[in-house]
Amino acid sequence: MKKIFLFMLLCVASACAAGEVAVLTETPVAEFALPDGKVLKNAFVWRRNSEGLMIVHDDGQEFLNFKLLPADWRSAYGLDPSEAPANGKVERRHDQYLIYPILMKLKGLSPESYSFYTSKRYKGDADNLLLSGCALQSLLDENFSKALRLNEIVAERFPDDGRLELKDLFSVCERCKGEGIRTFACKACSGSGKCEKCGGKGTRAAALNDELVHCTFCRGSGKCPKCGGSGEQIVQCHECKGRGKILEQDKVNAQLAILVEELNAFQKAQ
Repeated sequence: MKKIFLFMLLCVASACAAGEVAVLTETPVAEFALPDGKVLKNAFVWRRNSEGLMIVHDDGQEFLNFKLLPADWRSAYGLDPSEAPANGKVERRHDQYLIYPILMKLKGLSPESYSFYTSKRYKGDADNLLLSGCALQSLLDENFSKALRLNEIVAERFPDDGRLELKDLFSVCERCKGEGIRTFACKACSGSGKCEKCGGKGTRAAALNDELVHCTFCRGSGKCPKCGGSGEQIVQCHECKGRGKILEQDKVNAQLAILVEELNAFQKAQ
């Protein structure tokens, strides 16, 4: 009798486990079963949009279309079947600030959160977090104009929340001392500023005789044509790309992680 009872418990437990939908994320899993039973090896989410997931696995790629998902799968991925239109496409809010592509890059933002913040269920109550997070991500993407614009929007819409000071996330470039340029001795004249062909005289001996002729290399100026006679060459600093400042990525990532955690918590509370 005990054996029969234990067997029944195991069957119930197995059935419950089988009924649970495993949510695939950016972290690879050894095996991932699709709704039709197909099993993907070492699968992970490469990209997510309003229509579905692009999954990369050992045998290639697989697109998981949201409109073909069963109800339990929709719920697991943060989709509300009751809000899905008749044509099967997932409804989204108008991307007023063009941040949806940036949201996809936020490290640690759960698929459920992304789906929530890009759906009609989201009413804009966490826009200060969303915009600030996208501003930080834009910094990491080196899209500084976008980061500045998003930061200005946050300051305009949420003046009482405190503005994210982007300048505090940069440090002075040590290589160029904040100048954005670097100065080197001219290689052509070794820093002398004189034309290497005529020695700075503006004339030189002709090839066939000792007659002095106009130096065509410096056009008679006697100055090095490479540096204009200064003996120096000025180039853009490669370290800071001419900006004079270096983005402190550790600071940005630390602040971004806090914002993403708050975004995930806000979504779970809804």
